[in-house]
This record gives sequence, C-alpha cells and structure tokens, in this order.
Amino acid sequence: MLSRNQLATLLRDTVYAGVRFEVEILKARTVIEEWATSKTLPLKPQVDPPSLDQVRLLQDYGDQMRSEQNKKGESDHAAIARALVLKIQSVRAAKTGVQLEKGKPVSPDGKPRAYILDSIRHPAEVALLRHVYQDAFLLIGVICEEEKRIGRIGSKFRDAGRPAALEFMKRDADADEKHGQHVGDAFHLSDYFIDNTVDRVKNGQANADWDVVDNLSRLIKILTHSELVRPTVSENRDASRTQRSNAERVFVATGWSCGDRRDW
Repeated sequence: MLSRNQLATLLRDTVYAGVRFEVEILKARTVIEEWATSKTLPLKPQVDPPSLDQVRLLQDYGDQMRSEQNKKGESDHAAIARALVLKIQSVRAAKTGVQLEKGKPVSPDGKPRAYILDSIRHPAEVALLRHVYQDAFLLIGVICEEEKRIGRIGSKFRDAGRPAALEFMKRDADADEKHGQHVGDAFHLSDYFIDNTVDRVKNGQANADWDVVDNLSRLIKILTHSELVRPTVSENRDASRTQRSNAERVFVATGWSCGDRRDW
C-alpha cells in the first residue's frame, strides 16, 4: 500500500509534455467484491484492525473468479486483470468525455495518465496486461524479506500470529491450484524491483535508509526521460522497455514477494 501511494504522489508531481500526470488507483479487491456481489456471495464487514479472515475470503473469491470457465470451456486465470482492464476503459471514457459502449474501444486522448493496479496475483494476469497495453505496461515487483513480512502481517492483522502469517504467505506465493494465487511466478516477470524490507520509521523517526521513494523516482525519470539516469542491474530486465512513447501508463504491483534478493 505504501509503495502504491508513494508512486501515485510522485506521478502527480511529474510533468510530461508540459502537463502533470493524472493518476488513478484501481484495486483488485474492488473487482473481486463486485464479482462476489453479482453472485450474491457474502462479504465480511470491514473491521479495524483488519482481519486475515477478510483477506482469506477475498482470496477464495479471487480463486473462484479465475476458475470460472469461458466460452471455450477453459478457466480464465486472467479474469481479475480482465475486469481491471474494463475499469481502466470506464475511467478513460469518463475522463475523455466518450460514451462507453460495450465491445468498443476507448482510445487515449494523449494526455498523461497513469493507472496503478493494486495488485496482480497470477502470471496469466501479467500476460493479458502486457498484450493489451504493450509498452505502456510496467510491472513493479515489491520485495520484503520473509521475517520482516511476518512481523508486518502480525502487526497489521488482529488474527495473524506466526503460523497464520506463514500459511497466508505460502498460499499467496504459490497455491496448489492452477487458478489459485501464484505471486512468486508473477514476481519474476517484473520490469522493475523495489525492496521495501527497510522500515520507513526507526526509533520514532524517519529512517534515512528507507529508499522506496528514491527508487520510484528513478523509475519515473527513466520512463519519462526527464533526466539522464543510469539504470542499475536490478532496475530493468530489458532496457528497451523503457522507450515508451504513449502518454498513458499502466503500473502494476505484484504485492509482497518474499525471497532472497539474489533471486532477482
């Protein structure tokens, strides 16, 4: 969540072709809840602090979305991403003043806009978004070392002790079912990597070692060519993908993948 909000703030402050970016954050949670409502499935009420039970239910519904068969009788493992594509189309139509018609595309109008999708959980979703948005699409892999993530999950959720956190992380990374969550596979398809292991606050003060904003700022400079930036090995797996001329961008986060940084 933090990296997503920081990225949105940085983009809104970025000038491209003399105009600042308009930014929209679209959540996978929203399309899953809408799908569940359309199926008259129950949703758990929001509580504070949040509960892992709420997240597990959304995981279950997301799996069900990906398991639904299409007209060819095949499961659509990109179903959530497909719903997010329709969300982008709807937002774009509203911003460009175009009447939204089913089955008809809504073309960008050249104004700089960024859509941040939070987040994807399956490599099929990456494949679909790359196919639809091509060079305007960029996947950001956010990594957090395992022990740190266990601690953060325990602090965030009221019912997340260590065993529950480990079970949740295992399902998130690589579920048994093909239509389940496979963040680990999607993570390695990322174009750009951010390490969010370091805490933003240390001993009640801002932590000078927390560099998420600096790394996101570098990414934006690389994409918009606003400054000459020498990319590091971990910043982009294919330098040619930074040559993006479309004023619209689609940024997607993989969520929190745990592992050794040598796996990047």
